[in-house]
Amino acid sequence: MLSRSKVLIKPSQEQAAELLHYALQNQLLAILACNCKVDYHGRASSRLEWGERLVIIKRDRSLLIHRNTGYEPVNWQPPGCLFHVSFSEGNLLVRAVRKSPHEVVDIFISDLQLAAALELSDYGAFAMYLTEEDMKQAVLKNPFLIEEGFQPITEERSLPTGFVDILGRDSKGNLVVVELKRESADREAIIQLYRYVEHLRKGNPSVRGIIAAPKITKSAHILLKALKLEFKQLTPEVCSKYVKRGEGEPLKSLT
Repeated sequence: MLSRSKVLIKPSQEQAAELLHYALQNQLLAILACNCKVDYHGRASSRLEWGERLVIIKRDRSLLIHRNTGYEPVNWQPPGCLFHVSFSEGNLLVRAVRKSPHEVVDIFISDLQLAAALELSDYGAFAMYLTEEDMKQAVLKNPFLIEEGFQPITEERSLPTGFVDILGRDSKGNLVVVELKRESADREAIIQLYRYVEHLRKGNPSVRGIIAAPKITKSAHILLKALKLEFKQLTPEVCSKYVKRGEGEPLKSLT
């Protein structure tokens, strides 16, 4: 099957306009490396003066305008925009219109280094691989991931036997020790949890211990039951729905 992709090096404004029409009509990804200025009008207004930037129009008709540093676009429009390509005062004008709320981005282009219409095939699934720290932050912000009514008190609680991942209380007020594993919980993990729980049970016999992990080995499950501990199935995939990296410093105490 022949690719419908086209790439132009240092095209004229007319050639770039023709390529944009081609990309939009055929639902291709369009990329322009160009000298441009950008006006935005909508719920607010802004102007980006002349500079060399990357303009991307995706198959879903979303728009991104990137400067040559940083990962966030300086201007953008969401999927479903209407695009108009014309000429204005000696410049190529690309207009992206969002219907509701009504917002307009006008891109005035004087010259181009590159224009491309790309046919990209992408059906790959996306999986986020979280660390145990990420899982912990997900639980701290969404305690129901352990059980309904669970309320964290603190994280990384220091005990003579080590550091507890999360210490909290259940709906009945019982103290709960939670240990998190991103892979299978084995016998060693159960023994470590038991040490934490036994230390706290000296002054409070109702302390519960929960190991939260995607799965537990057979021998670990037998030991878990014998030591009157509990298992909660919790996967990194589930936690990934609730965690956002880069939201600030991790919470160290909830008291």
